[in-house]
Amino acid sequence: MASKKFYFRCKQNPTAPLLELETYWEAQEMLNHPDYERVDECGEVIVDERDEAENPIPFVSAAQALGR
Repeated sequence: MASKKFYFRCKQNPTAPLLELETYWEAQEMLNHPDYERVDECGEVIVDERDEAENPIPFVSAAQALGR
């Protein structure tokens, strides 16, 4: 059985090889690291849907924005 791999790219040196992790707990800790971002095996950034759901963009109608 193949294990799932987690990839991270260094924000300070984006041309460096990707950091490849094989354990879930290590990947979860790396999500909090300010110098790394989670990417797929091709280096494309993975957007965490949970983060988007927890921090929705507030909607303000035009009338509210104009103070009406």
